[in-house]
Amino acid sequence: MKKYLSIAICLLVGQTMFASETPTAKEVLSLAEKVAEYNIKNPRDNISLRDWPIAPYYDGLIALSRATGNARYWAEVVRFGDAVAWTYSEGRPYHADDFAVPHAWLETYRADTSKNERFVYVKQGLDKILADASTWTTGESKGFGRSPVCSWNWCDALYMAPITFLHMYHITNDKKYLDYLNKEFKWSTDTLFSKEDGLFYRDRRFIGQLTENNKKVFWGRGNGWVIAGLAMVLKEYPKDNPNYKFYKDLYLQMAKAVKEAQLENGLWGVNLADNKQYNKGITKGGEGSSSGFITFALAWGVNEGLLDESYWNTVLKAWEGLKSLVDENGKVCYVQPIGSSPNAFNKNTTQVYGVGAFLMSASEIAKKLGNVERISDKQLVEQAEKFNESRNEMANVRYEPRRKMDVAWENSEVAHRVYGPELEKSIENSGIDVFSKTVKYNIAKKWYDEWKRTGWSYHTDKGEGCDLFKVADTVGCGGTAIYHKGKIYKSNVYKQCKVILAPEGSAKLGFIYHYNVDGRKITEIKLLSIGTTGNATKSHSYFVKGHKIFGDWCHGFESLLAKIDKHAVKNITVVAGIYTQSKDAKIITKENGEIYVSDIQEKKVPIDMFVRVSPNTKVKGFKTIDGKGGRKEVLVLMKPSKTGEVEHNFGYTLKK
Repeated sequence: MKKYLSIAICLLVGQTMFASETPTAKEVLSLAEKVAEYNIKNPRDNISLRDWPIAPYYDGLIALSRATGNARYWAEVVRFGDAVAWTYSEGRPYHADDFAVPHAWLETYRADTSKNERFVYVKQGLDKILADASTWTTGESKGFGRSPVCSWNWCDALYMAPITFLHMYHITNDKKYLDYLNKEFKWSTDTLFSKEDGLFYRDRRFIGQLTENNKKVFWGRGNGWVIAGLAMVLKEYPKDNPNYKFYKDLYLQMAKAVKEAQLENGLWGVNLADNKQYNKGITKGGEGSSSGFITFALAWGVNEGLLDESYWNTVLKAWEGLKSLVDENGKVCYVQPIGSSPNAFNKNTTQVYGVGAFLMSASEIAKKLGNVERISDKQLVEQAEKFNESRNEMANVRYEPRRKMDVAWENSEVAHRVYGPELEKSIENSGIDVFSKTVKYNIAKKWYDEWKRTGWSYHTDKGEGCDLFKVADTVGCGGTAIYHKGKIYKSNVYKQCKVILAPEGSAKLGFIYHYNVDGRKITEIKLLSIGTTGNATKSHSYFVKGHKIFGDWCHGFESLLAKIDKHAVKNITVVAGIYTQSKDAKIITKENGEIYVSDIQEKKVPIDMFVRVSPNTKVKGFKTIDGKGGRKEVLVLMKPSKTGEVEHNFGYTLKK
């Protein structure tokens, strides 16, 4: 009797333990929403809205919106898409990384096909690749994105680009996108996939390479990229297409391999073949991004019936590990930084792709636990747009490819713009313009839309204000220049622009400007930021040697700023200032580096403008340059710090 009682107790305890370890869908989504909310309010700094690191974050926000029925998360994607006009990173037409962000753009378009802007720029880019590929003869890659064929020569590419081609196939019903996807994916697999191990080498450098523990190198995040990409491809790939089997078989081989590589704590390390590599600290080698992507892919396979229930136990164990990476505030920790191979990480290392992978995995796990999507994608996107309309007085950005690549930013009180590369041969330079808006809601996109649709000039007031400010070839309102040997040197229009991920309610931009100063080449890296209220834009500039952009610009500003001290220009004088709008402007300067101008714009519209040098930037004095019609450039002279930095605020108020 005692024997049977003991067995019964053990069974009961086992069931209780399993129940306590198995989360509910509500618990999983609650933690996912906590993570999303934290990152919306406290995003990783200096990440570009159009570059690959943020793409999984967009994918995760969309997945979370579907899982919860809360359009707020998809609204972030729509807001960011609008900010950059649904364009993607430029300058590398064949590079797979640059087609990662379009996942979200095309998914949003497919949800609501009424707005062509959301897919036309991506289609132009893909069509260029396909057109160039048809003329390519060598069939050999020239490295990262330098050729239109055989260019997916690193395994990360199998997450970045394939689903974008698949979305475009569904949008256009044109088989050419599917054909290109198949050719590139298979070439990459033939080149990098180890059939013996069921895993991918990151790139050809690692084939035959061994760790100090005499193990192969199969990068954790690299294989996470691939298997997550395969799950996304299989979800969208036509099942009646003969090539479907190739992707399915590859996915199943990888699923088996990653299951076997799972660590005791449920996570996956930076090297799936060597658990001892970087196996230190509280996570015992478990890394956030590889674990998130792999968990998502396995959970998806279980939900689709491609994987048996033993994989569900793997997923549940993984979820317990993933939870341990989230701190009390909702920050996803222990994410390996941007890189291309196994490397160190710790509690303080986080990245947006790690956040995205977490949200994707949580959404898929919740589905297995009984969560049901109750609202259509179309409804979610419509609600997302309404949500954004309700916060239309927040700080915002608009990159405008339709108007010479202008970039405008605004909040409830002010609006500015700078000029883009298409105006390089005109009079405009790096000067900053003023949009004299008279309403609190955002007007930049609305004005550009009206201009494009009807030909209306935003220099004409239709009840919301207009552009009355004259910039010409001056600093405008708050722009910068270099003062050297009694002469002012100005940059031309910006060379490159990044719209940067910023905390909810604020906006941030980054620009690259080039100077030629008495035979010296100098680059200004300029960061501009603005909050929802207040009339000041913060300008933080770094002046560095040469015109070659060091660091990895495709990752945003992060890697540039990390190396800034090695390239800083210190022995120059930087100026910031205001271009008066009339000969009767009243000008006040203060020794601490402040300029105040009370002036009258065209149509007798009064404006007060200011420049205020930050306390941590040394002021060297002031200079005034006479211009046309009695106008003047009033400039404050600043000395860059040891790292080539100057800071100032600028802005304006429209007088009643």
